Amino acid sequence: MMYVIPFCSSLEERINEMKNVNGRLRAFPALRQDFNLYSKEEYPYKVLFPAHVKKIILDSGAFALSTVKRKMDTAYLLALEQYYFYNADERCICVAPDMFLNPVQSMYNFNKWRTQSEMKVAAVLQSDRKYSVNLKDLMKQAEYYRKYTDVIFFSNPGLTGEAAKALHLQKLFKFMKKELKVKWVHNLGAGWSIDDIRAWCRIGYFDSMDSIAYYNSDFGENALENIQKIMSMEEINAGI
Repeated sequence: MMYVIPFCSSLEERINEMKNVNGRLRAFPALRQDFNLYSKEEYPYKVLFPAHVKKIILDSGAFALSTVKRKMDTAYLLALEQYYFYNADERCICVAPDMFLNPVQSMYNFNKWRTQSEMKVAAVLQSDRKYSVNLKDLMKQAEYYRKYTDVIFFSNPGLTGEAAKALHLQKLFKFMKKELKVKWVHNLGAGWSIDDIRAWCRIGYFDSMDSIAYYNSDFGENALENIQKIMSMEEINAGI
């Protein structure tokens, strides 16, 4: 299991020195106002992670947009495509322009992207409400997306690992890995404490997860120390 550490500007220099950090995530700057200013020649958001990082996730910024109730317009999508083209390499997974808690719009965005861009993206399974899942609907989404990609993300709608267990979410992940043969399954926004990370790891059948909990005060005061605790977990190092 790989725990992917999201970008944090105030800590980047120190995080990049940690040789045991295997995965990183950087979201598209979704709250920027004028996306028409972007260009491939002078792009202001070059993603630079050290060579020892094995997996890089470039995210669409959908969750940040949801916090300000903003949608992805044409200018946003064009800038996102440039961001992916400019930064993607063999370590990168680029995430589809999904919409948090909106599976229908997420599927529409994925199909629109697929028909209009050469840039391959990972699909995102969305629930339609917080703190709950509809397993049958999520499995149907996974079946559809698998026709076009072997990388599928699950957007966590606010569940702890224990809540996910109670909702039998393992069935979804096992279905994707065993039945659909999905190459890489990522759990977006999961693992809010050491105990919660362990609870998610016990569910299994996904390859990586991420959250920003490592620098939240509820997790602990020292963000860098928190990262080291996560990276030293047996559950996280298994299979790496």
